[in-house]
Amino acid sequence: MTVLRAGRQVKSRGYHISYGIAHRENGIGADRTAHEADERMPEHKRAYYAAHERRMPREERA
Repeated sequence: MTVLRAGRQVKSRGYHISYGIAHRENGIGADRTAHEADERMPEHKRAYYAAHERRMPREERA
């Protein structure tokens, strides 16, 4: 299951997830790749909250 597919399934149940994706290239270790993914997650959160009210009850979310 891809992260994007998981995000769609979670959204269909009234929730939202934020995630960061990084691709490991030659010479870059797993720790560095995980760190890059962690740094990208807040970008996803900012985009979500720019489009959605933070305090909206779940049943009103689309």
